Amino acid sequence: MTERLISAGDYAGKKAAVRIGRFLFRSRNFIATPIFLFLLCAFFSEYENDLVVWTTGPAIICAGEALRLWAMRHIGRSARTRKDKARRLVVSGPYAFIRNPLYVGNHLTLAGFCVLSEMLWFVPMALSICFVFYSFIVIYEEDLLKRRFGDEYARYAAETSRWIPLPKLNKLFGREWREAFFRERSTIYGLLAGILSFALKELAFS
Repeated sequence: MTERLISAGDYAGKKAAVRIGRFLFRSRNFIATPIFLFLLCAFFSEYENDLVVWTTGPAIICAGEALRLWAMRHIGRSARTRKDKARRLVVSGPYAFIRNPLYVGNHLTLAGFCVLSEMLWFVPMALSICFVFYSFIVIYEEDLLKRRFGDEYARYAAETSRWIPLPKLNKLFGREWREAFFRERSTIYGLLAGILSFALKELAFS
């Protein structure tokens, strides 16, 4: 009886998490926007070392976008979690190492912008906030993928970490980089605009 109650509780908790993830999924492209605006406008306990800030920050942002580009190159034309469009389970490229490279890339770019803001103390807080939101979204996405791909996704999930890369160097082939750049162009423009915004902030208030 106790085991049944625990099982029922786990099921209810999972369904609630899926519902929350579905709600957040619709606005996933804007999750970091409030944090970005805070970083752009705030001036608390800044780390005043321009050499470190303006080399490390852009480097981390570029690393995050490079990971996103690599993932987009392998995804192709449709997002893998849209039930009406996903025709195959993407397991190549960065998906051979982690199940959520796009979101890991987002965390890296956010960390880079935290560095550009010179508020290094805010890095763990910003990443923790985004991680909570993305964790719910991932639960929702995995529910979709399990229902669509069944055992194929179950095997993939059992062999591949959600967040931490694993050394699987045998799956590195995918679509052309030109298509990946085209599909990712809006994100690239946004990142460049973000870097420019922090540069203007530094010039205006330094």
